[in-house]
Amino acid sequence: MEEYINESSFNNNHNDGYGNIPFGYAILLGAVLELVLIAAAILILSHMPKYVPIHQQKPIMISLANIPTPPKPIIKPKPKPTPPKPIIKPKPTPPKPRPVVKPKPTPVPHPKPHVVKHVAQKVFKSVHVKNVPPSPAVHEIVPPAPKPAPVVEHGPINPSLIAMLTGEIRQKIKSSLVYPSAAKAMRMQGKVKVLFTYYNGKISKIKIIRASQFSLLNSGAIKTLELANYPMPPKKLRNRILQFSIWIRFKLHR
Repeated sequence: MEEYINESSFNNNHNDGYGNIPFGYAILLGAVLELVLIAAAILILSHMPKYVPIHQQKPIMISLANIPTPPKPIIKPKPKPTPPKPIIKPKPTPPKPRPVVKPKPTPVPHPKPHVVKHVAQKVFKSVHVKNVPPSPAVHEIVPPAPKPAPVVEHGPINPSLIAMLTGEIRQKIKSSLVYPSAAKAMRMQGKVKVLFTYYNGKISKIKIIRASQFSLLNSGAIKTLELANYPMPPKKLRNRILQFSIWIRFKLHR
């Protein structure tokens, strides 16, 4: 009984290939192998194609490009044959009437006058004088004699005489002032300076030196000078050509 137990008992010193490896190292080796297997499984699974369930797959959008329809061929309509134009014959133009040429009158030849020369001969015959009515008197037309040139005196002039004559002329112009009615109606007022030549109570060569802004007053000043009755100059100023410049005033009285 004791011999059987001794033979079957576990002998720690038995060398079967694993006897030299401790138990703790075996456990550690198994854990390392397990980790290697897990890593290999993970690596294999990561490289495997993924399969997505049918209910989780997203729909794929497929867009169809618009295929352009080929253009329809343009069918040109056949041109209608134009009917030939009717040939219109031009109307014959009537011949132009020829102008009637009147025959020129044939000139009538006039006989040349026959000149008969009479030779005066002294014939002494007794002539009976009858009562012949006297011929009417012929009045000769005598052209008018030319007017004598005005006598013009020259020499120095007394200023006092000129001042006196100027005052008299100014009074005559003032007394015969022509104030146009249209200018009065439009309340026109102003003055006009005139220049004129004076000779023995008559004036000429009227000229406006400074005109008014109204043409009616300018024409009234000229008419005033034409209608005025000018005095005769003193004896020492007669036959002298004098020039005067005078202001003619047009003023309305209130």
